[in-house]
Amino acid sequence: MSIEQYIQTVKAMDNSISRVLAKQVEDPNRFDYGGIEKPHLGLADSEYGINDLLSVYFCPESRFYLNKELRERLIRTLEYLVRTQHEDGTIDLYETNFYSPPDTSFRVWLYAPWVEYLRKIGIEKDILFLLEHFLKRAIPALKSGGFHTPNHRWVQASALARLGTLFNDKECKLIAQEYLEEGIDCNRDGLFYERSLGVYNPICGIAMLWLAEDLEKPELIDYTEKVLNLATHFLELDGTLLNTFSLRQDRGIRMPADVRYYYLFKKMGILRENGTYLYASDVIFNGNINRLGKGFNPLHLFLFYPEFKDEVIERKPLPRYGIFHFEDSGIVRINSGKNSLTFTRDSDEFLTIVIDDIDIRFRYLTSFFGKGPFIGSSLEKEESGYSLKQKLIWGYVDLLPREERGKEIQWDKMNHSLRRWIKSQEISTDITLIPEDLQKAKLCIKTEGCKGVLTTLEISLPKNGEITFDGRVTRLKEDTYLLEDGKVLYQKENSFFELSPGFKSHKLVEYRGDRSIKSKDKIYIAITFQVPFEHTLNLSYGEIFKFS
Repeated sequence: MSIEQYIQTVKAMDNSISRVLAKQVEDPNRFDYGGIEKPHLGLADSEYGINDLLSVYFCPESRFYLNKELRERLIRTLEYLVRTQHEDGTIDLYETNFYSPPDTSFRVWLYAPWVEYLRKIGIEKDILFLLEHFLKRAIPALKSGGFHTPNHRWVQASALARLGTLFNDKECKLIAQEYLEEGIDCNRDGLFYERSLGVYNPICGIAMLWLAEDLEKPELIDYTEKVLNLATHFLELDGTLLNTFSLRQDRGIRMPADVRYYYLFKKMGILRENGTYLYASDVIFNGNINRLGKGFNPLHLFLFYPEFKDEVIERKPLPRYGIFHFEDSGIVRINSGKNSLTFTRDSDEFLTIVIDDIDIRFRYLTSFFGKGPFIGSSLEKEESGYSLKQKLIWGYVDLLPREERGKEIQWDKMNHSLRRWIKSQEISTDITLIPEDLQKAKLCIKTEGCKGVLTTLEISLPKNGEITFDGRVTRLKEDTYLLEDGKVLYQKENSFFELSPGFKSHKLVEYRGDRSIKSKDKIYIAITFQVPFEHTLNLSYGEIFKFS
């Protein structure tokens, strides 16, 4: 399996390298001369395409191995990399960050392994010199610090530790230790603070692995293993992850697990002789097969770690059957083969169902003072199931105290903190999931408090399937249906989803405070209520088995 992945990767990269070279900036009057132009940017940057060129140039099985013409192009690209590095050692991420220590740290992640590799094989001193020059200049930039986000701390600490190892710089390692003194923001489930399963969790996992290696702190690998153990429960069999509970830009996006996860599962699978990790790496590779050389490039990993292509460890399956409660994270996950259900706090898409390549999403909205969609603040295990809870309190403000009136007449300059709240109202919502088996559950919605508040349960379904109704239904808009009673059945090929019963209290389906944008690729089913109420839905999903 692994040697086959290597062979496929070499072939794909050889086929793609002409597209990379076609984007090399040839105009010597441009500041980014020699770099590889990033398609959506129209400019070269300090990352795009460089790893691809290095990978095929140093791969013995590539037809570009030590190719003279490619070498000239590669040298030109690396000269651009060094030339555009700022005097303080930082680089820019043109899309958002400038003179950026964290993005410089990500470049250390990219180029430090190449320096290790080139030192080991002992060829191409000119290329090694340029890469070492870039990394040495990055050292003072990272020593002086500066970051934006929680994960940046670990990326920078691990970059410093690796630079300390490469260049025998003890101060780098001492500063890396200082980052760890802040405490590591990973819960017992293996989810780091940003809750970004697809992007930043594996980044933090890599950072912990590097820190463990370079600071000789093997206990930090425990965090890497926690990251991977969590991911095994959420990795779909097509190699994708649906990031419903992320606090970052990947929220609500179903995306292929990337090279970072492939690296972690492969490396840790070999280190721990863990067949489940290696099975996950196979799932990720196969899920990205159409992206090989076009966004998914693990070729450098096979060069750095020959064991990646040589290992023959027996695979063990992912945990694709069972109910899993991640208490620290407030997430319930139900896996049943190709299907999964995720019930989570801290997300407006509080319930998602994946059936093979289909994803179905649930949201609950209220008209309570424009507060928008329901987001559960806690998830609790109860006798019959799992309950998401939310309490909202809002009302009106009174006049300013007499002594403050007239001091300032512009609304935005008034001291509104001095106003007292009056006529406050509140609503409390419990949404309870009661699993009946791995493909069937009840969903109980109960909202109490302020009478008359309008609410809607919204279910989004992909358009590329067949939807039928058994009961009364009103088409409110082109892609929105109000299920007044009865059931809705969705089918696509051998997959199905069924929900009942509907209910109608009103026709409001667009709410103030809801910032989501309706997808043109979705059909929306609405079920409407008015507070106070309690309603129980039956839902089932899975494969349709046909017997001949």
